[in-house]
Amino acid sequence: MLHNELIDKSEWVYHDENSFLLIHKNASKTVVKSIDHCSSVSNRGVGPNPKSKIKWTVIREPMDRMVSGLAFDIKRNPYTDDNEIISNIENSLFGIPSVWGRSCINRENHTYTQSSYLINNPIDCYVHIDDLNKFLKINFDYDGESGIDEDGSREYKDKARELIHKFGEQRINDLLAFDNYIYQKIISSGNLWKWQHGKVFL
Repeated sequence: MLHNELIDKSEWVYHDENSFLLIHKNASKTVVKSIDHCSSVSNRGVGPNPKSKIKWTVIREPMDRMVSGLAFDIKRNPYTDDNEIISNIENSLFGIPSVWGRSCINRENHTYTQSSYLINNPIDCYVHIDDLNKFLKINFDYDGESGIDEDGSREYKDKARELIHKFGEQRINDLLAFDNYIYQKIISSGNLWKWQHGKVFL
């Protein structure tokens, strides 16, 4: 069976007694900046998940993340033929190398399913990307708005939506069925952070 190395080797940033799981296209760069910015963080590092008091990550609605991830990969591969991208969409969701494997899109798919990052990584606290700025302000005294669209891929989102439409939105939704199931379970769980929960890292 083929494996995506990015998922086999989960990326964690630990800070004090807590650990953050990086998920591509879920504002990970902004989160890492906020941790680095926080003067109260005394122990910060990167590596395999250490034993931590709280393990947390950021989640995003699967289709929204799909559009953002595809837009970013299109930006990195501006001369790739549209038909090649369309033919690679299904494989890219599951980290399966395609026949045009030299492309950056194949080496690091930013559309790789969110659930694949989560499945073997127990998380204590989930933060929805829509609530992330509030979370960062409360926990790290950091304004995450400044990091929005810092990768410059927003202008490629219309192109991504066009290619998803050509591939078939219903086909995408079918392929994202498990991702959507996990996402909805998290949304309705008691592990989803809400502003009323306030500061998590004391």
